[in-house]
Amino acid sequence: AIGPKAAAAIEPLEAYKAKHPGLGRTFAESALAAIRGLAPDTNSVAGFSLEQWKQAFAAPDWKTRGKAVLSAGRFGPKARPLLELLAGVLKSDERWEVRRAAALSIGSICQAKRGDKRKAEPARAHLEAALSDPAWQVRHAGATGLGRLKHLASSSIPSLIKCLDEERPEVRHAAARALGELAAAPAIPKLRKLLKQDKIAAVRNTAVTALAWIGKKQETLTYGGDFVSALQDSSEVVRAGAAFALGANWMHPTVHEGIPALVKALADESKAVRSQAAWALGHFGKAASPALPELERLLKDPDPQVRKQAKLALGFIRKG
Repeated sequence: AIGPKAAAAIEPLEAYKAKHPGLGRTFAESALAAIRGLAPDTNSVAGFSLEQWKQAFAAPDWKTRGKAVLSAGRFGPKARPLLELLAGVLKSDERWEVRRAAALSIGSICQAKRGDKRKAEPARAHLEAALSDPAWQVRHAGATGLGRLKHLASSSIPSLIKCLDEERPEVRHAAARALGELAAAPAIPKLRKLLKQDKIAAVRNTAVTALAWIGKKQETLTYGGDFVSALQDSSEVVRAGAAFALGANWMHPTVHEGIPALVKALADESKAVRSQAAWALGHFGKAASPALPELERLLKDPDPQVRKQAKLALGFIRKG
């Protein structure tokens, strides 16, 4: 970055280049070029030409390739010129670790902000293709990347829904999360099934959270009863997620039927559930008045976060 002013570093860099083949040599050569005042490649990323990145992505050692591929994602949208190179790695590298790194980097580079769907389309197509990779780790990364694209990945919703039937819970989890980020209403039936039947608590929790985010985008909510039932789940993580879902969808009249269940949840053995239930009740305003005695009791709860949420809820409910 400081160019010729770093002339004293030339000799150490030359020595480093000689001892470190692959990615290390590539980066050393780029630093030496900057110090010697050579013109930078106008189509470079982080000071390295596309040819240098290509060489790094093709390094003989898979760990070196993986580090190079993963590092590309750290530059975010500035690394868009590398998209097709990364897509080639995702499609053909023999190591699943490197393909996974490529999927993660593509998702980081093209994640939605203000969203140009035309620019995001190539990334979306590559990440959707990753959902068919033989390695579940790559499929997981593909689903995660599609979630980062948010609404720009809407045409991948059918493929993500299919992933909810995956044998690996990690892939079901990532797909459910992505569908929630996409507010994918077509996924509601399968997400409800996951919430009720999946054996893995983390997957059930992701399902209830996804349903919550989808519900916020719906004019009417027909599955509020699922949230109430989930307050009885054997896992505290799912019970807390159910409380969040009810509070996040307070605007739907049908969800108000869950207030009595939330009041009961204030006595849950889990501090996380008590805290989330208090948070949720605060969103209902005066409609949650029956919760006032229990919330008053929680002002003496041993957990500071529970006390904080109880105090906030009391204020919102009394204010109406």
